Amino acid sequence: MHTLVAAVPAFLASVVEFVEALTIVLAVGVTRQWRSTLIGVGAAVLALAVIVGVFGTAIVLFVPIEILRLVVGGFLLVFGCSGSARRSYGRPGHGRSTTRRRSTSTSWIS
Repeated sequence: MHTLVAAVPAFLASVVEFVEALTIVLAVGVTRQWRSTLIGVGAAVLALAVIVGVFGTAIVLFVPIEILRLVVGGFLLVFGCSGSARRSYGRPGHGRSTTRRRSTSTSWIS
């Protein structure tokens, strides 16, 4: 039962990541060339297989789980915060700051 409680959310998270990756591959394939897109997908799958094959069991066997959690959590914090800031603020010149600037920049007319 405990295995199922951990396996179902992990599987669902993997499905979400798969859909995101598939969306990116389809977008690049439609806008660019399918040949280069599929070469990139193949290279990414090969790199992932090599990384998991080389480091998969070694990480679990030689690195204590507390240190592994700390390192992974640090990466998630750093990269998650930077991605969150980009999504919330958007591109420069767009969003709330531009609206405020426009409304105050015409105040000299009246």
